[in-house]
Order: sequence, then C-alpha cells, then structure tokens
Amino acid sequence: MKDYKYSFEKLIVWQKAREFVVFVYKIVASFPKEERYGLIDQIRRAAISVVANIAEGSSRTSKKDKAHFTQMAYSSLIEILSHFYIAYDLNYINDELFTEVKNKIYDISNLLNALNNFHSPKLINLSPITYHLSPITYHLSPITYHPSPILSVSPVSPVSPVSPVSQSPQSPQSLSKLLN
Repeated sequence: MKDYKYSFEKLIVWQKAREFVVFVYKIVASFPKEERYGLIDQIRRAAISVVANIAEGSSRTSKKDKAHFTQMAYSSLIEILSHFYIAYDLNYINDELFTEVKNKIYDISNLLNALNNFHSPKLINLSPITYHLSPITYHLSPITYHPSPILSVSPVSPVSPVSPVSQSPQSPQSLSKLLN
C-alpha cells in the first residue's frame, strides 16, 4: 500500500514506528493476564503515542511545534524501553527478544533524532546526554547576639568578664557597623 494521502505516511520513521506497534502488541500478548491493566496497557499506550505524535507533528505548520511532537514521540519511545526493562526483569521476555526490542527502539530513536534535527537543528537535541547545572547561591547567616551571664564576647574587644546587671545588648545596626 503506497497510496499516500498525508505527509506523515511518507515518513520512514512513522512507517517503522507503525511496524513497531504491531511487534509490541504481539510481544505483550504473551505477558501474564494479571498485567493486562498494568504493564501491557502502559506499553501499548506508549507505542501508539509514538506513532500518533509523529503523525500529529507532521500536520503542524511551525517548526517549533513539529519539534515538540517529535520530542514527545521520542519520550514515549524511551518509556517503552523502560517498561521492557521491567518485563525483562520479571522474565516475561528472554535475552534475545529484549535485544531485538532495544535494537528496534534504537533505530526508531535515530530516525526521530534526524527528523528533529531537520525541523529545528538549534532548538532541541534528543541526544541522551544531559547537563544539570546547579545555580550558585550564597546563604549568609544573620549576626546574632547572645549575651552570657558570665562572659561576653564583643566583635571588637577580647573576652572580658561582665556582670549580668551591667550588660546591655547592642542593636543589629551597631553590630553591623562594628563588623564593617
């Protein structure tokens, strides 16, 4: 069937993602029945989301919107991979099938990355490397004055004995003047 009416039908990434949905549906059909509303449902929804986001993105007119939907498709694809790791850990799939799933996801992710770069090479990069920069903050503690009934420490003078009766606390303004 090569009678394309819509632009997304011509996209190789959409065609591969569509084939992947069928592949995924066949795999999850063998999962235990108790996973029907859990892992099976999550994997199926994410697989359909990949195809749907590629199609919806192709219908958008702005490059920013196209890139956004391509990124959403990529995110759903990575979600599928995460779910299949769980399926593998639970022994629902064997090594060979898990490797095949990962290879198909890798191929589709490369096509999505190429499509994304075509739409907006400078806006969003779907590479797996991320950088988390922490903001620099300065936490300055307020100056507090706690008079001791036996000894008092002044920011200017050394330790000297002071009687509790003659002690008068200094204001925060006068302390800051002494420190500056």
